Amino acid sequence: MNKVELNDYLETMIHVKSKVIVERRMLDGSAALGELTMYYCLRRILKGKATLQDMGVLHAVSNMLQVAGVLGPNETLGSRIEN
Repeated sequence: MNKVELNDYLETMIHVKSKVIVERRMLDGSAALGELTMYYCLRRILKGKATLQDMGVLHAVSNMLQVAGVLGPNETLGSRIEN
């Protein structure tokens, strides 16, 4: 996946999950908010506006994917995104 495709995906999911929170209120709100947190984090990283917390989240996700065997020991989530 390249950066443009990932950004398009993130924008779509941010819209979808925001709509879930507004329309369904607290029924699904917590799960949607959790997803939004990750999507916003990745969007800020792609736009070059990442906070230290964003970078920490990306690092933690990359570590979990390495431990699970989804990524190799020298790969990160960021390294899998094509320019």
